[in-house]
Amino acid sequence: MSAPGRSQALIPGRFKRPGHTTALSRAGLAALAVAGLLVYHAIVLAPFALIALVNPWTRYFGPWPALVLVAVVWWVWRPVTVVPGRVVPRADAPALYAALDEMAGRLAARQVDEVRLLAEVNAAAMRVPVRWQPWRARQVLLLGEPLLAFLDEAAVRAVIAHELGHFSRHHGRLGHWLYRTRTAWLDLAGLGQGSRDEVSLLERGAAAFARVFAPWFARISFLHARRCEFEADADGAALVGPRAMATALATLEVLQQRLARWQREQLPRLLADLPEPPADHTARLREALQQGAVSDEDWARLEQAEPDEWDTHPSLAQRLQAHNVSPAEARAAVRVPAPRSAGAHWWRDWPAFEARHDARWREERTGAWRLQHPRRRHERLRWLALRAAGDVSIESARLALANGDSASAVRAGEALANDEAHAAEARFIVGAGRLALGQRAGLDDLEAAVAAAPGWACAGRALIAQHEHLLPGPAERRRNQALLERAAQRRAAAAAELLAGVPAADITALHLPEWVHAAVSEALRLPVVAAAWCAQRSVRHDGRVYEGNLLVLRLRTAQFMSERLTEEAFSRQAEDVLRALVPADRLVLAWTAFTTEPLPLPLQALLTRWVCEADRACLVVPDPAEPLAEGVRAALLG
Repeated sequence: MSAPGRSQALIPGRFKRPGHTTALSRAGLAALAVAGLLVYHAIVLAPFALIALVNPWTRYFGPWPALVLVAVVWWVWRPVTVVPGRVVPRADAPALYAALDEMAGRLAARQVDEVRLLAEVNAAAMRVPVRWQPWRARQVLLLGEPLLAFLDEAAVRAVIAHELGHFSRHHGRLGHWLYRTRTAWLDLAGLGQGSRDEVSLLERGAAAFARVFAPWFARISFLHARRCEFEADADGAALVGPRAMATALATLEVLQQRLARWQREQLPRLLADLPEPPADHTARLREALQQGAVSDEDWARLEQAEPDEWDTHPSLAQRLQAHNVSPAEARAAVRVPAPRSAGAHWWRDWPAFEARHDARWREERTGAWRLQHPRRRHERLRWLALRAAGDVSIESARLALANGDSASAVRAGEALANDEAHAAEARFIVGAGRLALGQRAGLDDLEAAVAAAPGWACAGRALIAQHEHLLPGPAERRRNQALLERAAQRRAAAAAELLAGVPAADITALHLPEWVHAAVSEALRLPVVAAAWCAQRSVRHDGRVYEGNLLVLRLRTAQFMSERLTEEAFSRQAEDVLRALVPADRLVLAWTAFTTEPLPLPLQALLTRWVCEADRACLVVPDPAEPLAEGVRAALLG
């Protein structure tokens, strides 16, 4: 429903925005959501209801205990939306809250109860039910910190006005409820993919239903979501003006584009140059974003992007036309980064806020940065040396892609596309490079890589899924998603077989290239790592052979606990170091054991032999004086 007196005529042109929401469409979506929830609850509650009904107590106390049990289980198992971000107290940003109260009053919307900050370039409006008081709901505004740091007050006011439009009477509760329902369903759909030890049978059953229902419901509700975006744009424009709203939308897209380029091209150099995360991250990023006016090439990508049935938001071109603002006008008004940021205007002490933000950013990334720095440094030095020598090997192409030089990676990959030994990886590199450059042809290269060698299916289809908006239509997306899930399942099964062979020492030494060995061993020389080895093993699964690379790590228990690390997170970070340095079709896994637990005797014997022979499979040589728990010592003595 549009605001009274507002024109509902479609703006002529190549694009056509969806019509406004209607009572019939809202009722249909609500009915679908309710039906899905009923089926979900039936799956979850059926076993408890059956147990309660056959319980002997039912004969004596009637059905009431059973009903109470079912009600309790229903309450506990409801999909719950977790609100991300950090809360901003009113005392820290009184001007921001004052602006919010003023805009909400003008829009006849309820005041925002809470503002939370996100790390990404995004903003959102959430109507969050109070967990134990379902008749109440909090209105939460999510704001990305980069918006406050790099956009001016006018742009962020327009973004906020749009989000307040979602809170306004024009949408009521349905849109927010549908958003929460869709998000909960999509989250639940991915639940059953973990190991059976981590996910219960009931959760797997509910997830199986969600994987069928969630995509179908999402695809239908996305059209409603795009209509709501147009309405929120219109409500926001009523507060700040159509031109200001159009400028803010264009500025937001340009900021996202430049930040993505920085992460792809400049962050790897920063990781290579600095052993620790920089203390002045925001200032460095602001300097990197100083690119002047938007280039013709970058603007063409933004202007030509078109949404499809899987997008929750309309395209920039559609939204600009909805405000009757030409792309040239919007482009000319873009200022990224702004001379004076919105945060500096609204915060009581913005420099102190930026300092705290940088300190948190540094703290959150220090562990992973220390692992990645040696890899990035060696990787960059090796790439520069190969480039200076005019090398055109597959290694050079791989390193060009890793260092953000997509154009060089594409040229090198194309030169090797007919080399039978490296054809699959060359096509993968060309595809990844072209996609990084915004070229749809990269999808065809990835398909060619998968066709050339099935081992590239998971990496290739995962990359296609990241750029699925470039696929021709929903049928192609569903095909790629189905093939990706099948490849991921096969790969996970092969990974389980690979790890199962480690305790029995069914592995052989892996001798990495000299510079890769230096990079990985330097990255793993951390206080928590007592010893590290690199091994390999081939496994056959479902008619396919998977080449596996393994890191066998011994971790110091006391140090590990004092640094509040988790075994899973540290293993994943260690795997990422090696994975980045070997071809993407390899299985890369970490097998870990603590110094307070004994190693399986066959594995202990093999690793000890490697140490005694000074085998290059040893990445971090164990210290003979390393203290061992009595149980470990007894196991080693037999």
